[in-house]
Amino acid sequence: MVYLYNPDRKGLSEVQILKLEPWRIYPREEELNNSFLKLDNKKLLKINKETKIASIGSCFAREIKKWLIHNDYSFIQTASGPGTEPGSARYDRVYNTFTILQEFKRAFQDFSPVEKYWEYNDGEEWRLLDPYRRMIAWENKNEMEFELKEHKNNVYQAFTTCDVLIITVGQSEIWYNKVDGSVYPLVPPTQIFNKETHSFRQSTFEENLSNLNEIRRLYNKFNPNGKIIITVSPVPLRATFQETNSVIANVANKSMLRAAVETFVKDNSESVFYFPAYEIVTLLEEDPYEIDNRHVKKETVDEIMSLFESYYVVNTNSNHELFNSNDVTRRKINYFLSKASSELDNNNLDKVEKILNKISFFAANELDFHLISIKLDIRKKDYYDAENKLLEASKRWKENKELKNLLIEVKNETSTIKESIPHNAKKNHNVNDDIVFIGGAGRSGTTLLRVMLNAHHRFASGPEFKAINNIIEVYNQIKNYKDIRKSYDISDEILSNSFSTLIASFFENFRIKNQAARIVEKTPHNVLVMKELAEIFPKAKFIHVVRDGRDVASSLVNMKWVDSFGNPVWYVKDIRNAAKYWNIVVRKGLEDASLPILNDRVKLIKYEDLILHTEDVMKDILAFLDEDWDPNVLQYHQIERGEEPVESSTNQVSKQINSKALKRWKKTYNSKDKEEFKSEAGKLLTELGYESNTDW
Repeated sequence: MVYLYNPDRKGLSEVQILKLEPWRIYPREEELNNSFLKLDNKKLLKINKETKIASIGSCFAREIKKWLIHNDYSFIQTASGPGTEPGSARYDRVYNTFTILQEFKRAFQDFSPVEKYWEYNDGEEWRLLDPYRRMIAWENKNEMEFELKEHKNNVYQAFTTCDVLIITVGQSEIWYNKVDGSVYPLVPPTQIFNKETHSFRQSTFEENLSNLNEIRRLYNKFNPNGKIIITVSPVPLRATFQETNSVIANVANKSMLRAAVETFVKDNSESVFYFPAYEIVTLLEEDPYEIDNRHVKKETVDEIMSLFESYYVVNTNSNHELFNSNDVTRRKINYFLSKASSELDNNNLDKVEKILNKISFFAANELDFHLISIKLDIRKKDYYDAENKLLEASKRWKENKELKNLLIEVKNETSTIKESIPHNAKKNHNVNDDIVFIGGAGRSGTTLLRVMLNAHHRFASGPEFKAINNIIEVYNQIKNYKDIRKSYDISDEILSNSFSTLIASFFENFRIKNQAARIVEKTPHNVLVMKELAEIFPKAKFIHVVRDGRDVASSLVNMKWVDSFGNPVWYVKDIRNAAKYWNIVVRKGLEDASLPILNDRVKLIKYEDLILHTEDVMKDILAFLDEDWDPNVLQYHQIERGEEPVESSTNQVSKQINSKALKRWKKTYNSKDKEEFKSEAGKLLTELGYESNTDW
């Protein structure tokens, strides 16, 4: 007879016999929090604010670096400029163990791959790309040779002078060169890709473990006392190149990396230490990611790094207090809240912010924590942030009188701001009427004009709203429902007022936040709906940017724009389609500008004039918009007006105006391209004065 034997599970006899610490037993739901992950381990690495720290890794490494610098740690930075934001040198984001190892070989050995560089046309000019670093490019070979030598020295300096190296690994899928096995940080660009040379595969546990061990060997050979803190990035794969679902691929990817890292740490326990950022984000946080569901929110990073401090940091001579692994107590929370309140009374706002960041996880349920945070925002005049925090706090502590009084105070301030901005303007515009719309064919220079106007003190201009054309479709549908409109008594005036209020409402908080009098909305295809926008906004003005169609087409065919189904949009496929698109969009804009409703409300400018006669053109535009001259529009690349959106032309417009992009088509067009463009748009080219005839 076979019996089932059920040991004493209630008493967890194995725990009693082996005397296991509580953190060795998988927690219940109410126990699963950051405090649970605090190991009482005397062998953990200990650092302080004088410890020299370097970093390399994926995009999560960038968040760790930002936090360390913001909190005054001794972070080693050996290079500056493009590609240095995520780590200590110019290796940008380094996603996998293969490319991390290549950076070590570049610094300590001879890394001489068969592909030294790629030649690439970005739609504006030819550049040399570094195949082994994300987004690093040079203008010529001399610059390449100089920068590679400089980079080797910078990486060597970072890795040999640091006391602690933080490594974040993120991916195990790799693209590689079939000839020498060298690995790329990303899939090669379509212009470069060669299926005979470039290939994709899923790397193995053994390969990743071997890479990590070789990284440690090289690191400690040249930096014998250097320690490593390693973590697995909680940022999911953006996409997978395997024939499987991206979610399934991501779990397999992270699981394999996590297993390799675990073995790596155990095999090198004297010099390598693991930090559970991946576990915190994926298991403990309810809402850890930004709207893209991939990148980690700032508040989540703050909580992760507060735990990082409790793991590794010891007190320094600068009286740096923090929680140790067993001292998350009421007394400690009260101490820091009292200290924050005292610093607030003394108007030491930076110190208050640092204290609140330090205790954000542990004191998140404390009313006093929220009151101090709100009062800090009020002192900093961040009234909109304060109002949002007050509304949330009032839901939890409904009867608290101090919250109620603060809410009244803050609402008075925000109301004053809203009322003051239009009255401070030169002319008291109606915010629903005076929007400026910029449009034109894509790749015509609309982004450049947007950032220039955004530098003007009375304008605010954000990323392409993109939804304008969709809203106009609905507007036209309702406008054509004659019987329904009659039944509901919807006049033309009611219809246009309703849509003007709707559209303007999307921009209002942005306008107020930027303390601007007017909104400038730039979406290229605004030019296709100027008539309807003129009906909706009776006082709006429009700027139609036109560029030599040959340059537009040359740039378009290098764009990777796709539709909602992931297919390339039709007008980026070849020169003929791009020329046809340019002809359609520009003609539509020119024809609509002649309509009575748009009389004196559309300004046509040429991109080439904006480049070659910048000040004259901008003065003309501002006069058309009934605005005073502001020299900041010429210094747009030096003016701080908030974080710029990431769009196709963001990189180009972050620099001072130059004429390199003019007549670029002459370098890229062959005889077939010329004939195809002439057949689709040659007539319009001559009408606009770019050529006197079609014999070019």
